[in-house]
Amino acid sequence: MPALLAVLGLAGCHSGGSSPTPSRTTTTPTPAPSATTPAGEALRQVATAAVAASYRAAYTVRQSHPATTATWRLWRTPSSLRVDVVTKQVTATLIVTAKASYSCRRAGHRRTCFRVAGPGQPVPKPFPLLAEKLFSTDIATLASHADSYATSAPTVVDGTVQVPASTCFRLQPLASAPRPRVDKGTYCFSASGVLTSVSYPSGNVVRLQHLSMHSPPRAAFVPYSSPTPLPS
Repeated sequence: MPALLAVLGLAGCHSGGSSPTPSRTTTTPTPAPSATTPAGEALRQVATAAVAASYRAAYTVRQSHPATTATWRLWRTPSSLRVDVVTKQVTATLIVTAKASYSCRRAGHRRTCFRVAGPGQPVPKPFPLLAEKLFSTDIATLASHADSYATSAPTVVDGTVQVPASTCFRLQPLASAPRPRVDKGTYCFSASGVLTSVSYPSGNVVRLQHLSMHSPPRAAFVPYSSPTPLPS
């Protein structure tokens, strides 16, 4: 896959991941490690809202090394997720539903889709994108295991016409955190549970550019080309 898709599998250039940040911040002491703190409880609450949220959004994604930029177009419901990773030449799409998961690619007039996983099955490598982890696994982990992460006191970021106000948490997994773990970084959530930005120590950044809280139509989760099974 091109480097940009690795970015868009963004989680941190360690062990197959890469890590983003809304804007560069100075290093602060390690925060308190318990969801029984006000910070941990606040994180648990917004993550719980995120699990239940339905919306459409567009994000700008920047990777530091090598320097690359792309757009994520995202459609989300509690049971389905679609992410289009858009670059100048290619759109790579991952669709995850209760019935199956699909990996698609669109370049010019050429469109292809593969059925990469069945109901309830994990999406195999190399198809998962960081977006799938962020908007499904990570938020569910924080909703259920916020006490497994050292969490800083939350800070509030004002909203704009396109992006709602958000609350940001700097967090890192404790040694006891169950796997798969949420990557160390700064995560900002709106009151309705939408991730507005994510930033990692590597300098990689995911930032919300546009949001609609209208639930996506079913057609958003239909592959744009007739899917075929992966070659065995």
